[in-house]
Amino acid sequence: MSSPKYEHPIIAVTPGSPAEQAGLRPGMRLVGVNGQRIRDQIDYLSLTAERRVRMDIAADGDPAPVFIRRSGDEPLGLTFGDSMRVKPLRCRNRCIFCFVDQLPDNMRRPLYIKDDDWRMSLMMGNYVTLTNLSDAGFARIIKRKASPLYLSVHTLDPDLRGRMLGLDCPDDIRPRLDALRDNGLRFHSQVVMCPGWNDGVELARTLEGLAAYYPAAQSLAVVPVGLTQHRDGLEPLRIVDKETARESLDTIRRAQADCLARLGTAFVFAADELYIAAGEPIPNDAAYEDYPQIENGVGLLRRFEVEFNVEFNEEDSRLPPPAKGAPPIVIATGAAAAPFLRELVESVRDGVEVRPIINRFFGESITVAGLVTSSDIIEQLTGVNARELWIPDVMLSAEGVFLDGRTPDDLREALNIPVRVLPCDGGALRRALAAEV
Repeated sequence: MSSPKYEHPIIAVTPGSPAEQAGLRPGMRLVGVNGQRIRDQIDYLSLTAERRVRMDIAADGDPAPVFIRRSGDEPLGLTFGDSMRVKPLRCRNRCIFCFVDQLPDNMRRPLYIKDDDWRMSLMMGNYVTLTNLSDAGFARIIKRKASPLYLSVHTLDPDLRGRMLGLDCPDDIRPRLDALRDNGLRFHSQVVMCPGWNDGVELARTLEGLAAYYPAAQSLAVVPVGLTQHRDGLEPLRIVDKETARESLDTIRRAQADCLARLGTAFVFAADELYIAAGEPIPNDAAYEDYPQIENGVGLLRRFEVEFNVEFNEEDSRLPPPAKGAPPIVIATGAAAAPFLRELVESVRDGVEVRPIINRFFGESITVAGLVTSSDIIEQLTGVNARELWIPDVMLSAEGVFLDGRTPDDLREALNIPVRVLPCDGGALRRALAAEV
């Protein structure tokens, strides 16, 4: 049944856990679960989901079955090492809008890695195309009941999809969408909208076609293409201008009205950037339902406002002003969010300046906070008089590093201003403002 490749050393067992009660100890090896070999964490989580699990465990000799019982969703209590980790599959597409291809040279090496791995989609919400996946790999999705997945669709037209993904042939995603639906699996999807490619009539067709998969298709995000100034040798593309954004929002609103009438959900949601590009207000909280596409920048500003206001009442909605003559707090953010954030902050207190950072590193058409670099902050805030500089954590990697390799400490030294990193959460900003009176 197994080979050393599919044996996984147990490196820790949680005290009092079902695994410890069953006699499992660090140093033992997991050979299989319920008679099946374990490739990675996906197999492990899928096969150990039941309340009664048979594990084939090897200690000093041949594997022996160990039966483990647990209550409800209680963790089994086992920790494994590198052998169980998912090693992302690389993407072989040449998408016309790929952001990795638009990066300048000499950035951190991990930024240039392209993945297109359904396992990362399942565990982390990464969007995948399903084109870098064999039939056997797709069969594993069905077998393991991997749901929900996050799928980059862009268009249901096979010829157009093939060209947008940079493939040498058409690509029809519909058979695989059919298989996910027919096997009870669910998915969220996205359209990266490129003017002249998949907008206009084609966008309307895509929205209608994906809505037909509801409820297997849970939601759909429409996101405008992001274009940096580092596109030499790449497919010529246009930014989403005001006119295109407004036309696309009209298409989306018609689809939302139809879906609400037929399905009871708006189903399709536009990224905040589309409303900003169109010069239109962000929809209200109810319009985003349960925010199914929040990680895609859909409803991010509105949810931030809701979090910001959640603890307010009429008596404490206005915070006391800072001491007379005190330098302001400066909040640095992307150009897109700055007007929204400024209005929010000014509604509750004085003595705070929201500074939009123009993105000269990637190009001024890139306006989101998550792509602001330290070099642009330093260039645009050098000499500013501030008590403290606040930045959102979305500007930093998990290791606390900006895209151009510097840290908040480097920022503090360059500007000679204390730097505070805040979670990208309206409640966290509200509490920070209240603490600084």
